Amino acid sequence: DPNRRKIVNYQPWYKRHLLGHMSEQVLAISTKEQHGSNVDIEYMKSLLLPTSPMQEALKEVIENLYDCPHVKAVNAKMLKESGGRSGGFFGSAVQAAPMFTFSKPSHKIQLYIEEMGLEPLSLTDKSGQPQIDKAFFEAYRERYREVELGAEYQEITKLVSTYIKGWLEKLLSDRDSKDSHFRALYRFFDIVSGRLASYNPNHQNIPSRGKKAKVIKRIFRSPVGYLKMQADYSAHEVKGWALFARDAGLLKSFMAGLLLRQKLVVTPKDEREEIFKELKQKGDIHIVNVFRIFKVWV
Repeated sequence: DPNRRKIVNYQPWYKRHLLGHMSEQVLAISTKEQHGSNVDIEYMKSLLLPTSPMQEALKEVIENLYDCPHVKAVNAKMLKESGGRSGGFFGSAVQAAPMFTFSKPSHKIQLYIEEMGLEPLSLTDKSGQPQIDKAFFEAYRERYREVELGAEYQEITKLVSTYIKGWLEKLLSDRDSKDSHFRALYRFFDIVSGRLASYNPNHQNIPSRGKKAKVIKRIFRSPVGYLKMQADYSAHEVKGWALFARDAGLLKSFMAGLLLRQKLVVTPKDEREEIFKELKQKGDIHIVNVFRIFKVWV
């Protein structure tokens, strides 16, 4: 009501947030930056050997890609244009003439756009050439084997360049990493969403699923006498908002999920199916909030 304006003093809430939440977060972050993460440098070096899991996976993808009819067709055209002289494929031997190489953007355009007739999703700003990027691979990978294999090639090469070569170079050149501990930095004050961000290097984008992810995650190890544990907050921001705003309705929603989990623990395994179904719905605070606002279970 504009005629009954009331000045609200939010200082108690701000103080509570600063002392009860942010101080603990700053302490946790500073501790993390100081101690870092223990890594196996010798294992990282082994991943660059020709017999490593990553190199073997890359070799298999390349071989499968070369077996695809469209790749063979593009390669044949390149050979014909060069007079048929070539000493290898994908740089596997000294090449006397141009030949299909997936790492070259122009060769990917020739394969996907000119040979296969796929529509580009975007063009580069400078040259106006079709972009064969992540969005392109996601759009076509389920329908075309050449695109699926190309996406795998990109993923593996990125893992090797970022998480193996890039990290190893930093570890070997950084004074703070002489004890085999990788010390990432953290920030949150300049992040629009207010969330925590890791950088130099980014430890929040480490692959988490699949065989290749296991190879990368194996880089991190626990020191002698310690165990490596994994923990994750569940809807942490929403819980924080509910606590500091003292939103009774939202807090009650969290309690519903907590009670269901407690019920699950004491229920025999062969009788848990219904609880799992209910927990999947009422135990997810985001789904619950959609229901609170729109009265629809999604």
